[in-house]
Amino acid sequence: TSTPTDKAVFWSKNYIKAQEFAASIEGKTLEMTELGQVINNWEWIEDKFSKWEDRQPLWEAVSTQFANSVNGDVYYYGVGV
Repeated sequence: TSTPTDKAVFWSKNYIKAQEFAASIEGKTLEMTELGQVINNWEWIEDKFSKWEDRQPLWEAVSTQFANSVNGDVYYYGVGV
């Protein structure tokens, strides 16, 4: 889940823009990491845990791991950005 120094992109409610920006700087959002891709594309998780509240602990754990692995400056895309 690591990213190159100064290339981590965090987002809230602006997933597409965040991923486009990350790609433009050769960076990554969580979902662009190997672990993020596995979880994001794992249909079983959505089938088993159809409510966001049920999937949230998994995403929080992976997000924490991603946040703890970044180095340098980070970027953020949020509402209105």
